This record gives sequence, structure tokens and C-alpha cells, in this order.
Amino acid sequence: MKRRTRRWGRILFNTLTAISLLLALATAGLWVRSAFHGDGIGKYSWYPTHDGRIYCRYYGISFECGAIHYSRRMVLYYVGLPTTWNRETFMPLDDTPFLQRFVPAKLWPNVYRFAATDELEVSCPFWILLLLFVPLPLLRLNVLLRRPRRNNNGLCPVCGYDTRANPEKCSECGHEIAPV
Repeated sequence: MKRRTRRWGRILFNTLTAISLLLALATAGLWVRSAFHGDGIGKYSWYPTHDGRIYCRYYGISFECGAIHYSRRMVLYYVGLPTTWNRETFMPLDDTPFLQRFVPAKLWPNVYRFAATDELEVSCPFWILLLLFVPLPLLRLNVLLRRPRRNNNGLCPVCGYDTRANPEKCSECGHEIAPV
């Protein structure tokens, strides 16, 4: 039962590591892209009022200037209603120095809420997301790099116990060691 639990734990750890690594790579790619192009996607919903005006609620996510932004706005439209879904690509300001494009204006997550206009804007720098996604792959890399050293030094690859006295089987955990 202990081996089965250890096996499923290892499978879960490897799966979470792979997902975390993919999220870290995607975050790094979006961070670099946000330095050169801004991307956004949004959804519009319409709300007519009793006096004939049309309010439009906008939900959107954008990647620009080293951060990811979520915004919710209520806008009054008189003419020309936009489509339901909207995708935007835009260029950042040309006079921004190259290295400053990777660093957002604010280094910490920001939440702006305007009660009078029912607006909400949340932004999070990409480096915070990388801090969330990178530790698990680094831990797995440490485990992978440490395992061959254990085999070369006469240690058990599972628990690290000294197996020079009995090189076929670990006397601590019972793991059978393959001959090198």
C-alpha cells in the first residue's frame, strides 16, 4: 500500500510540475510579447434604460507593458453599438526605452474600484505570476539532478542511505538497486 501511495504521489507531483512549467513558459512568453505588442480581449453586454439610453458593460483582459490587466466598465452609448466580442492588438508607446517595456509602471498588483461609475480594474505584473509557477519545476529539476549523484556515490536513489555494504538492495527502504 505504501508503494502505491508513493507512486500516485509521484504521478501527481510530475503532473503538477508539467502544468506549472507550461504556465511559467506561457507567462514568460506573454511578458516578452507585452513589451512589443499589447493584446486584449473583451466582451460587451447592453442594458437599455427607461429613458431610451443604452449602457454597455465591458469586461476585458489585456496584456501590456509587463502586466496582465482585468477591467470592468459601464459605458453610456448613444450611437454605434460595438460587437459582442472584441479582440484588440495595439503597439506600446514608441518613446518608451527598451528595458522599461518589460517592467510595469507599478511593481505590485493594483486594484482600482470606482464606486460612482461601477468600474473595476485589477492588474498584476508578470513577475509575480512567474514566482508562483517556477518553484515546482525548480524543485523537480533539483530532484532530477541529485539522483545521479546518489547512484555514483553508493547511495540509495530513493532515500539516500549508504548502500556500500549491500549494493544490491537498500537496507533502509528496501529498494532494489540496479547494477551500474
